[in-house]
Amino acid sequence: MISLFSPGRPGRMAGLILVAFVLLTFSAAAETPYEKAIGLYQKGDFRQAREEFARLLEKDPDNPDALFYMAELEPDADQALANRQRFLSLHPDDQRADQVLYGIAQYHFAVGYYLTAAKDYERLLREHGDSGLRADALYWLASSKLAIGAADSAAVYFRRLVRDHSGHSLASWAELGLIDAMYMKQEYAAAQQRCQEFLQNRSGNELTPVVLFRLFEIREARGDRAAAAGILQQLVGSYPDTYQGKQAQRRLTEWGWDDAGEASEEKPAEGNYTIQVGAFSKRSNGLNLQSQLRSWGYQVEMIKRAGRHRTLYLIWVGSYQTREEALRQAEKLERERGLPYQVIRR
Repeated sequence: MISLFSPGRPGRMAGLILVAFVLLTFSAAAETPYEKAIGLYQKGDFRQAREEFARLLEKDPDNPDALFYMAELEPDADQALANRQRFLSLHPDDQRADQVLYGIAQYHFAVGYYLTAAKDYERLLREHGDSGLRADALYWLASSKLAIGAADSAAVYFRRLVRDHSGHSLASWAELGLIDAMYMKQEYAAAQQRCQEFLQNRSGNELTPVVLFRLFEIREARGDRAAAAGILQQLVGSYPDTYQGKQAQRRLTEWGWDDAGEASEEKPAEGNYTIQVGAFSKRSNGLNLQSQLRSWGYQVEMIKRAGRHRTLYLIWVGSYQTREEALRQAEKLERERGLPYQVIRR
């Protein structure tokens, strides 16, 4: 038997080497620039992936894949928006068009263009009936409506989300949004009932302390201070480390209630500061700004101050131990959201 490597088989040996070389060359050439970029993206090497997609975009400015991933990888939000808008104008029927439109809507919501954002979400729902983003679009559409004070429209979309997507992770948030819409319309009885249904049906939900605090605000607005104080005590007892629990403790202290629900001689704690970003004579205007700030993720409350000649509704953001800490956050708030501020002692 003659070995493949024996002098008796030189022709076959050379043929095998040539075949192997051709196969290796073909394999190396089979990876397209797009596949290389996708591979980098999937491995989490986003910087290199962005460079590869940028090169693709230079060669073909209309390439849908390069436009899509450049928008996903672009750190500059305005440039990402431009990529998404170009993608939609050139490739409206692409299977990723709903994701791109959702990204555009989220950008507009984040910068406070709520009317524009609402139109984007409405377009997504209208043009992409089978999109997996329908529940998300409904939630943010409702939140956009709430941010501009259109509480009736917001309630419609929040209800649709709860009805059609009850198992979605945003369903509980939609129920909270519905409560806020009712509260904004001063439908306190309906909002109170909705709070109680939430607490009964969604026991242990992460939003429970938030809903409890809303219930407190409703009771306070209806003039039932004893019931409101009882809810504050429940928050302090069950959720002491949450933002709502800490706010509840502060309010109880301000009211002079001890743990037993009776008047206390304890004085309000000194040294707490907050950022005031609004003072309104119309309650509805205060509620609008409060909802807007909450949609941005800020911890915010509206304080009613009854004067001799008029009543003001103050919008407070956060609670800080020192004035310097509050000032740093206030400057950031003004820089990012364009809101004038005043740092005050609580």
